Amino acid sequence: MTFLAFDFLEGNYQFHFWDAKGKHSIRIGIGMWLESSLNILAKQVTVAVSGTWRTSKTIEMIIRILGTAFSDTWTSDFITSAARISINRNIWNTSEIPDLTDVALFPNLVGYLVEE
Repeated sequence: MTFLAFDFLEGNYQFHFWDAKGKHSIRIGIGMWLESSLNILAKQVTVAVSGTWRTSKTIEMIIRILGTAFSDTWTSDFITSAARISINRNIWNTSEIPDLTDVALFPNLVGYLVEE
């Protein structure tokens, strides 16, 4: 992952990230689940995401990889011109799912505001 961004447009929340393959986007449902398709390590996966604002500067998102037992909880804190994303996983052993390795699971992240 080389770059990340959030879009908090009314009714259309999204998390974007860029890697060697280009831009990927995940739709975030607020109070509901929204599905998105991603290509992670040359494998197409479908995720469902539901988010909740815990405070005016903290959003918590649950990200489920559909068809698997995997679920991440991402807590994103927006501090001045930075974003810190802490990630908790329900399962760390990926050996039970063919073709999916822990490399596909994101680490904790820190990003900084870039003015366009």
